[in-house]
Amino acid sequence: VNGINAGSNSSTFSYIPANGDQVMAHCQSSIVNCITGNPAVSNTIVMTTTPLLPVSVSISASANPVCTGTPVTFMATPVNGGSNPVFQWMVNGINTGSNSPTFSYIPVNGDQIIVHCQSSIVNCVTNNPAISNPVSVTVIPSAEVSFTAC
Repeated sequence: VNGINAGSNSSTFSYIPANGDQVMAHCQSSIVNCITGNPAVSNTIVMTTTPLLPVSVSISASANPVCTGTPVTFMATPVNGGSNPVFQWMVNGINTGSNSPTFSYIPVNGDQIIVHCQSSIVNCVTNNPAISNPVSVTVIPSAEVSFTAC
């Protein structure tokens, strides 16, 4: 590898390549008489590597805190999600919503929302599926307004 001996006396060789590594093999024949081109030298393979793509997702709420009965829209922002990521929304650990980067509903005080994001990138991804940060919703109870006429 890159002109430095690596591996052992084996017909196979495994290692973790770096981009641009040059790999070649030398083969010494065990035949002693009437042989030419010994040792034989293989062609050189130049390794091309692709960096790992860590998948992540974060969510934000359109409003928090909110008044009782107010709908809230949550927006997922994936990183390395690919062109067609799959979303699974959860409220208090229960699957809900549809496969969409947004999710709207009327929360109850203390609801905790997260989303799982499965990247559509096939090769070289890590942390797939990713789980978002949790968002806890604070719901402010409605106050009754009353007056007394004199």
